[in-house]
Amino acid sequence: MIHLDTDQERQVQKEIIRQLGTMNILSISGGRVQARGLRVKLPVSNGYSVLIEYDEGMDTYTVSRIFKRGNSEWIKGQLSNVYCDQLAEVAYKAGMFRSYSAEEWTS
Repeated sequence: MIHLDTDQERQVQKEIIRQLGTMNILSISGGRVQARGLRVKLPVSNGYSVLIEYDEGMDTYTVSRIFKRGNSEWIKGQLSNVYCDQLAEVAYKAGMFRSYSAEEWTS
């Protein structure tokens, strides 16, 4: 795996945010964004968050719905090989844990 320097990581983070779009970010997390490395995390509520990870080799994304309680985290749904034109819709559905079950947004 090739490790990117921090400037390249910031560029990937900005690109993920750009592809999601302001309105999606506001509807998923109320504008809260946590970026680290090649990941962007959008905290939703009630212990849920949406994690978007960039896969350098495939030039795709992995979107995960994460549930955290205390120090434990569980993946409550995950979709890999998400292309940039699908990212906003998949992230939105992942963030709507009351409306979409894991089976509905990952299929």
